Amino acid sequence: MRRAVALVLACAIAGCRRDRPAAVDTAAAAAATAAVPGAGPTCQRTGHWSECTVRIRLDQSGLAPQTGSDKVGSLPSLAAKPLTLTIGNAGLAYYVYPDSAARHAAAATLDTAKYIAQT
Repeated sequence: MRRAVALVLACAIAGCRRDRPAAVDTAAAAAATAAVPGAGPTCQRTGHWSECTVRIRLDQSGLAPQTGSDKVGSLPSLAAKPLTLTIGNAGLAYYVYPDSAARHAAAATLDTAKYIAQT
């Protein structure tokens, strides 16, 4: 009985083993990122969101974002310029701020009768 359990356990471990080395996965991920429009040498990994990193993440999620603002309605006037994309039949507008303090300051200027307060 113990031999049967050990044999099943060994088969399960062998079945979970990766067939491709990690270097191949890293190279495939780098090639996929390079194929994304806007993901050239100007899109550096800084740990912060930027226009190109948002596009890359949406593309990697399978949403296929397209440049365009015709499906986005009226937007509030804030310190940061809204960036717009079209995803399918919907428009997406987003704002990228350098830090959370700048985002909080911009959110404080919104009319709370029209927009939800940040608290």
